[in-house]
Amino acid sequence: MKEVKQDKGSFMAGFAKVIGVIVKFFAKEFLWVFGILLIGIPLAFVFVYVIDAYSEDSIKTELYGLTDKIPLILIAYIYSVLGVYFTRMVVSAINTMIKG
Repeated sequence: MKEVKQDKGSFMAGFAKVIGVIVKFFAKEFLWVFGILLIGIPLAFVFVYVIDAYSEDSIKTELYGLTDKIPLILIAYIYSVLGVYFTRMVVSAINTMIKG
């Protein structure tokens, strides 16, 4: 009977560790997503500025014609966020490969 209680106690301790690791992972991932959402804002503005400042009128007309329903800044923001998040995932994968 005593062994069952010890097994149950060690199971609960292991379960608590697993829950702690999961909570820590989600907290870390939330901070990454929040940071990436903030980083995407200036990147989108830079992208739109470069298009407005340095592209020819025909290219601007074509781009703004494609994005008549959705603003170009929103499309640039989505691409910026996806690009930064993809880059983060690639760097994380490379670090995992190097460590293990």
